[in-house]
Amino acid sequence: MTAARDVLAAQSRAALRGTAEASTLDVALARRARNSAQSGAADRNGRAFERATYATLDDMVAEGVLAAWAHHGPAVEMTGPRTAVVVGKAPVDIVGYTREGYVYRAEVKHHTDRVYVRAEPASGSRAARVKEHQRAELDAVDATAHGFAELIVCVRGVCAIIPWREVSQRAWLTVTDVRAYLATLDADDAQAVWSKRLQRAAEREGL
Repeated sequence: MTAARDVLAAQSRAALRGTAEASTLDVALARRARNSAQSGAADRNGRAFERATYATLDDMVAEGVLAAWAHHGPAVEMTGPRTAVVVGKAPVDIVGYTREGYVYRAEVKHHTDRVYVRAEPASGSRAARVKEHQRAELDAVDATAHGFAELIVCVRGVCAIIPWREVSQRAWLTVTDVRAYLATLDADDAQAVWSKRLQRAAEREGL
């Protein structure tokens, strides 16, 4: 009888361990699915904000604010018919010129929590951040007498086009920070006008 009870007890413990392991696996799979969904949504929203930004920049060209602009990515090397690897650092997102011939540079960032400006997010984080070499490029353009540098941001659905010098020393920007900047502008200020145009374009994209 004692031996039988020992066998049953061992079987019960094994069953409990199996249940616990299954429960742990279920939690892990659910977490992975949730993270994957969040990552996918972030990518879709990021692309939507890029489209809104590009449409706004096109309007700037049409209305004579900019003479031209282009989006730049990192240098890549083709490794096959349909594959490539990044072989260089990306410059800032937007490279352009004003109608007066001044240099224009802008970095485009979107996130649901915050955009890291000078601070670095935790290792492995997918947080939006202005990278060190991009900060250096914006700093250099802003330091010239004939250059304009801006940060084009959308945090938690609130969008703004902000002169780089206004935010270059900030650790990060939250939605509160973006709203606070917009609140400092007069309604007819060019930054306010174009920030509103960007906001409307973002809303048309579903942001």
